[in-house]
Amino acid sequence: MIYRTHAAFGAALMESVLVGEGAFSWQAGAAVAIAALVAVIPDVDHPQSWITLHVDPLRLVSRTFRHRTATHSLLSILFGYVLLFQLLHLPPWVASGIWVGWTSHALIDLLNPQGVMLFWPMPTPSLQKRLHWNGFIRNPVPLLTIPVQSLGEEILERLLLFYAMALGVLWIAAHIIVSLPFSRPLHRLLWHGIDILTWPFLVHIALWLHIRA
Repeated sequence: MIYRTHAAFGAALMESVLVGEGAFSWQAGAAVAIAALVAVIPDVDHPQSWITLHVDPLRLVSRTFRHRTATHSLLSILFGYVLLFQLLHLPPWVASGIWVGWTSHALIDLLNPQGVMLFWPMPTPSLQKRLHWNGFIRNPVPLLTIPVQSLGEEILERLLLFYAMALGVLWIAAHIIVSLPFSRPLHRLLWHGIDILTWPFLVHIALWLHIRA
């Protein structure tokens, strides 16, 4: 996926979680922005990625690691969680934005035909030869595979942007309209739209992980 798709998904995922939790504050908005920005960073392992081309010192990472391995792995996601939530003691909205943005990158890259080496550094090169498998986890549903810079990715990017914008507008409108007289029917309608665009299971996972603003 290109940087725009990653940014859109990072923002949409963070927004969905925080709206589902009922967060309505400037910290929530900042967390969504942080998630969008951080979502492009794991591609530092690609020499032609947007982040590498714009931050020249990061080229060292792309010379060290193969694309979609270390920075896309469960190990990096776990390490990031421990660092952000247990060691650095950052404000929740900062830690949540960074971690959700980083995690979202690997999640959406699973739709790519190449897949993601989620269990990096396993399997080792010798084990790869024995298993006849390079360690990349691929999407098992061919119809849902989306090549980079394809029409499918363009459609996905626009859908994610539309989702994020629609959810944001509904969420803000619901909080503004509630203070107006005779607004109960419209307020109920807005909340119905919000319920459609959020998923309780995702919110439960986020709360368990202390993702909040």
